[in-house]
Amino acid sequence: MKILFDIDNVLTPTVLSWLPFFIKDHGVKVRYEDFNAPMLNLPWFDEGVPLNHLISWLVTEGLKLKPQGLVLIPDLSEKHILKTFTDREATMARITRLWLQIGYGEAFSGHFDTKIEGKTKAEICKKEKPDLVIDDFPENVIPIAKLGIPVLMPDCPWNQHVKTGNGITRISGLAEVKKYI
Repeated sequence: MKILFDIDNVLTPTVLSWLPFFIKDHGVKVRYEDFNAPMLNLPWFDEGVPLNHLISWLVTEGLKLKPQGLVLIPDLSEKHILKTFTDREATMARITRLWLQIGYGEAFSGHFDTKIEGKTKAEICKKEKPDLVIDDFPENVIPIAKLGIPVLMPDCPWNQHVKTGNGITRISGLAEVKKYI
């Protein structure tokens, strides 16, 4: 089985750790339930965000691995083809690939950055033909499910309005991925 994993909020608690950082440095008030994927791509390196703040966030919070993933991913990689994809900007691509290798070794056999590929996650899925996708953002989940690809959607405040069924299954955590398979 070929499985594509989103990174942010699936393998790492990105938004829950990043949003307070963003609010502090940009003075923008955003509720978790109003969060959307393009917010992760707001300018990281503008004059309002000192680079040392970004590095501090990445080291202390932004690259933490979800404990469930540390158990699940190596186990799944023994029997399945695992790949990752993300909507991160190109400036984060090298950090992302390094983070994957440090955290999971060779468990993932491929990685796609939508900004580098110039394609949406749904377009990547159409080409790659995964058997299963795990993603949390409605902007990705709905179009992927419309392709006939089953999607497991981790329960997050920003996807509460998404109805399950029609290829979309809500999960409470990564442990449910193995149960689904």
